[in-house]
Parts: sequence; C-alpha cells; structure tokens
Amino acid sequence: MKWIGFGFRLEGADCTECIPPGYGAPELGRPGASLTPATDVFGVGMILLQLVTGSLPFPPSHYGSAAELRRAMVETPWPVLVELMRVPSAIASVLGPALAPDPTDRYRDATEMLAACASVFHSSSLSSRPPPATTRGPRR
Repeated sequence: MKWIGFGFRLEGADCTECIPPGYGAPELGRPGASLTPATDVFGVGMILLQLVTGSLPFPPSHYGSAAELRRAMVETPWPVLVELMRVPSAIASVLGPALAPDPTDRYRDATEMLAACASVFHSSSLSSRPPPATTRGPRR
C-alpha cells in the first residue's frame, strides 16, 4: 500500500477511489497525473473551506459523476466561489492559492501553506479579537 492524500490505495489502483468526493484535487481524475504535495494542499484547502463556511463548494451529491464534479471544480472561478460562499477576505487570500485548479499555481507543500496562514492570520483582524468572556461568575 502507498499513502496518498486522504486515503490508502493499492499500488497501481485508481486513486480517485480513495479520496472522499469533493476533497480530491482536479488532477486526481487525469490518467497518469503525478501526485505531489500540492495535491494534498488542495484537500487541506477544501477542509479549511468547509470549516469556515459549513459546507463544501461542490457537494458530490449534486453531480452525476466524478467527471462532472471535477469539471465544476476546474471551471468555477475562485472569485465567484468566494462570493457565493461568503468567505472572509483574510481566509480567502490563503484559500485561493490552496484551491487553484492547476497544481503549479498552488502552494508547493504544507509548509508553504502554513507560512501563508501564519502571515495572514497574524496580520489580520482575526488575530486581534479579544479573548472570549468566561461563562462563570466570580467565586464566592
């Protein structure tokens, strides 16, 4: 077995079967496509997008086949997706490169994505929120 993305596969098996639909990078559907750390960056970007918005931009149940799902992922422009999903701009600036349809336009690996996250989140209003109020009253 070989570890790839978010699943296991037998050597030589079709890797589109081991990635949960909606999280796999578009290149997973191309015969002979090479899988790189940027392939995993796409999946992490989808997870982050789902955490922020509460849903996937391309719910697999809305598509008749994996090919239709991949086509939607490749053909939907990122600015349209951000607007439709109401992604805060600071988070959108990190997710844009992570979810680029072309792997050469993505972060090269998780380290590069983490650096982008740290830079954006430390400089945005997201990091300057006051700590949450405690729900307990004073001790007596």
